[in-house]
Amino acid sequence: GTTNLHPLINSTNTQHPVSSSTDEQHPVSNTPYKQHPFSDNENSLLNIKPFNYYDSSIPNNVILVHGFNGSSYTSYIRNLALHLSNENFRVFGFNARGVTNLLESTTFFHIGWTEDLHVLVNYIIDNYTGYISIIGFSLGGAWTVKISSEITNPRFKCGVAVSVPLDFIKIKEYMLKPVQRKLYNRMLTNKFKQYFIKNWKVFEKEKFKMKDLLKCQTIQDIDLYFTSKVFKFKDLESYYEDFSGKKFIPKIKIPFMILNSVDDPLIPEFSIPKKKCEENENIFLVLFSKGGHVGFLGNNFYKTYTEEVVVEFLKAVHES
Repeated sequence: GTTNLHPLINSTNTQHPVSSSTDEQHPVSNTPYKQHPFSDNENSLLNIKPFNYYDSSIPNNVILVHGFNGSSYTSYIRNLALHLSNENFRVFGFNARGVTNLLESTTFFHIGWTEDLHVLVNYIIDNYTGYISIIGFSLGGAWTVKISSEITNPRFKCGVAVSVPLDFIKIKEYMLKPVQRKLYNRMLTNKFKQYFIKNWKVFEKEKFKMKDLLKCQTIQDIDLYFTSKVFKFKDLESYYEDFSGKKFIPKIKIPFMILNSVDDPLIPEFSIPKKKCEENENIFLVLFSKGGHVGFLGNNFYKTYTEEVVVEFLKAVHES
C-alpha cells in the first residue's frame, strides 16, 4: 500500500496544524512526536498520530478516536493525549479515511466501520509491547463500542466511549423532528458535504453526481445517496439497526466505560440503552446532567473532571 507520513509532518493539506496560529499556544503542540509512516493494506491511506511512540520504556498503549468532523489534532484529542502521555501511556491518534488526507477510492467510512481500527490495533500488537486501550468520541465512540465486542486478543485491555450514539434508529427519529432537523441535522449534513467536496475527485470517477450531494438536506439523505451505495446497504433501517451500539454492548467482555450527558443535543437520553448496560457487568455507564455533546472535555492544559475520570479508569484497569 501507499505510505504517507502523518499530516502533522507532511500534509496533503495546505495548512500545517502545528504551526498554525490557533495551535501555537496549545499545550499539546509541544507533545513529542516523530515521523511515522503507516498505511493500511488497501492502498487507502490510514493516518495515525503517535505522540510518543518512540519511547520503548512506555508500558501501555492508548488509541484515541475522534468524532465526526474531528481529527487527531482536535483540541479534546490533543488535551487527553497530553494527560495520558504524562501518565506514561503511549498514545496514538487515529484519523478516519479522507479526514486529514484525500481518499484514494470511494470507500470512506460509516457508523460501523471498524476495519481501519482493526488494522491499527494489529499494527500496534505486532510492533509494540504492552496492553492496548481505545477511547472514542461521538462517532469514534460508536466504533470503539463495536470493535470492543470484536477483538479477542488478550492484550486488548479496556475501552471508553464519550458522547456515544448507541441507538441509531431512535437518533434518526429524533434528528428528523422539526427543530433538530433544522439545527443539528443540517449542521452535520453541511459538514459531511464539505468532506465529500474535499474528496470529490474519487466520487466523480465513480459517476456520483454533485447535484445529488447538493440536494441532501439531512444525514439520512447522505446515507441514502452515498453511504448505502458505496457500501451496498439494502436500506437505511437495517443499516442503522445493524450498527447500533446497543447490539454490541452485551458482547463486550472487557472493562468498558460509557460517558454521556443528559443534555446532549445530538444524543437524547431516551436513546441510551440503560438496561443493556446494566445487564453487562463489564459496562460502566456514567451520565452527566450537563455537558452537551463532547462539551464536558477540556480545552486547556488543566484536566477537567471528565478527563480525570477517564485517566483514572485507564490507570485502574491497567494496574489491575
